[in-house]
Amino acid sequence: MKYPQFIKRRSTPEATLLCAHDAILRDRLADFLRDQHPSNTAKEVGRKAHLPPRTVERWLAGLSAPRLEHFIKLLKAYGPALLKAAMDDNSVSAMKQSGFDWVDRLRTAEDQAKAEADLDRVEKALKALRASRPSNGRED
Repeated sequence: MKYPQFIKRRSTPEATLLCAHDAILRDRLADFLRDQHPSNTAKEVGRKAHLPPRTVERWLAGLSAPRLEHFIKLLKAYGPALLKAAMDDNSVSAMKQSGFDWVDRLRTAEDQAKAEADLDRVEKALKALRASRPSNGRED
């Protein structure tokens, strides 16, 4: 509920904790995005997630946090790694203990797919190098 400026809203411990939790989430997301794009972070995130760079700059500066529609675009662009980065360790542990570990499984599947793509790229490069090497009459 929005309060007129002349009415002072009472701060409750729950509201204070919620604000602190929001700030932590915002900081985790900003750290993740900076790790993904160490230079020109706002511009690169905006390009990858189809978001205005100015909006991303506000998140990185801690002035605001992503709205749901923007968070969904970020999830589409960065996958489960973003979701895992946004979650705190207690949440991840609680999910694992209750058998609800889909974030970890998605992240593992994503890591495996990247590793397999890297392996395929390396194998192709190695095959090309072997094919271009002059033969000395010996087999490897």
